[in-house]
Amino acid sequence: MPINFRKIIAIVILLIILVLFGWLVLKGVKAVVGYWQRPRGEQFEAPKTLQEVYKDEYDRDNDFDGLTNEEEEALGTNKTKADSDDDGVLDYDEVKIHGTDPLKPDTDGDGHKDREEILDGFDPKVQGK
Repeated sequence: MPINFRKIIAIVILLIILVLFGWLVLKGVKAVVGYWQRPRGEQFEAPKTLQEVYKDEYDRDNDFDGLTNEEEEALGTNKTKADSDDDGVLDYDEVKIHGTDPLKPDTDGDGHKDREEILDGFDPKVQGK
């Protein structure tokens, strides 16, 4: 049976590549995915709060409801609470989508909360569910 040198060379090259790749990964050198391992002893500290992660956004919108702090101040809504009237509809949705009052849980005063009327397909600005 003749020795096929091409196959042997291909296998040797493949083994060398695998060993080099394994060495690079173990040593923390930039691997294929582009991840740099942190130097030994350096600790990664995760942010403590959403405010730290999204600081710029938080400075513009404290409750992340879609209305800026300035808009909330002008409307009189709570800028730290996404649903100021606790009716189940975000302040942004009340102002920008449904046209309801973000300070009244029942905009039309018919005894049904705005969210209830919206989910049931009624207009929360018109009395009578």
